[in-house]
Amino acid sequence: MMQPRLHLALLLMPAVAVIGVLFGGGLVIAVMQSLNGMPVSGQTEPTLAAYRTVLTDPDLGRSFLLSLHIALTSTVLATALGIAAALLLRAGFSGSG
Repeated sequence: MMQPRLHLALLLMPAVAVIGVLFGGGLVIAVMQSLNGMPVSGQTEPTLAAYRTVLTDPDLGRSFLLSLHIALTSTVLATALGIAAALLLRAGFSGSG
């Protein structure tokens, strides 16, 4: 008799393998494209020129700070609204048992 944990792992293996291949393949293609190493586009030699251009751009810092500001603001607002809604729902309604 097979152990339940081993049986579960064997049942999940095909789905996990498909997800891993799809995710890993997409990740490999993204890295290759970012390095200009795609033979389809005519570029066969990888280069870091795109990264150099982006990282030396003076607007990168401001863009990063703006993104951080938007993310933090929306997170704080969503958390505050969620806590307020949870407290209201926890208090119950008038007329409820």
